[in-house]
Amino acid sequence: MVINMGIEYEKLVQGIFDAIFNQERVNNIKVERDVEAQGKTTKHQIDVYWEFEHGGITYKTIVQCKDWNKTVNKGELLKFSQILQDIPGQPRGVFVTKTGYQKGAKEVAIAKGIILYGLRELTDKDWDGYIREININLNITKPAVTIEPIVDIEWCKTKLREKGLNSLSLHIKDNLRKIRIVDENSNLIDIESIIENLKKDKEQQKEYLFDSNAFLLIDNGILDKIKILGVKIIVNLISSSDQIKINFGEMIKFILENIIDKDIRYFDKNLKPK
Repeated sequence: MVINMGIEYEKLVQGIFDAIFNQERVNNIKVERDVEAQGKTTKHQIDVYWEFEHGGITYKTIVQCKDWNKTVNKGELLKFSQILQDIPGQPRGVFVTKTGYQKGAKEVAIAKGIILYGLRELTDKDWDGYIREININLNITKPAVTIEPIVDIEWCKTKLREKGLNSLSLHIKDNLRKIRIVDENSNLIDIESIIENLKKDKEQQKEYLFDSNAFLLIDNGILDKIKILGVKIIVNLISSSDQIKINFGEMIKFILENIIDKDIRYFDKNLKPK
C-alpha cells in the first residue's frame, strides 16, 4: 500500500530503521525488503529482514509493517508471534503501524517480547504546547564611512608651477579606507585607528588635522604624492531590515514512537534523525 506522503510504507520503515542503526553505529550485515523466509513448517513473507552486528553479536530482526487505517488487534500480534517462532535463529520481532494498537495487541507484544512502534507523519495536533515557528525581525543600523583628504592647496600650487602646469585631475578609485598616507619620513600613518577614534564621538562629520607633514601617496605620472593637512571623516548611518524564520514544522516530518517504553524519535523529510 502507499500512504498519503507518497512513499511505500515498507520503504519508509526500512529507511527509518536504517537511519537509527547508522546513528547508533551498528554494522549492517544484511537489509532486505519483501522477502520470503523459510520457516520450520512453511515459508513466510517478510516485510523487512535485518541482520546487524553490535558489540560482536549478530542480531536478526523481522519487521512487520501495517499501513492500515485502523488499529492493530491482538490477533495480528499472535500471528506475528507464530511466524517468529517458526523461523530458525530466534529472530527479534518489530511491528510497525501508523494508526496504533488495541489494548490486547500491546499485552501480546509484551508477553512475546515484540517491539511495537508507531510511525507516521506529524500532525498539527502534535505541535500543541510546543513552539512550531520562530520569527526574528532584525533592524540593523551600521555606519558607512567616507574619507576626504584635506589637501594643502598652496603646496599643490607650488608643485604644479614647478612642472609648468595649471591644474591637476586626480581620481582615486580604490576604497578610501585603504588609501596610503605617510609622514615626512615615508612611514605609514594608521588611518584605521584615526577613523575608529573619530567614530566614537558619534558625529556625522569630523575633521582630523595632522600635527606634522603628511602625504597622500598617488601615482598619476605627474606627482607621486600630495601634501594633505588632514582628513575629513563622514559617517552615514545605513539602516536595513531582515527576517529570520525558523519553521520546525518543515524540519521535522516523521515521528517514531516506541509504544511500550514511550521513547520518541523525530526525523526530517530525508529520514535523518533530528
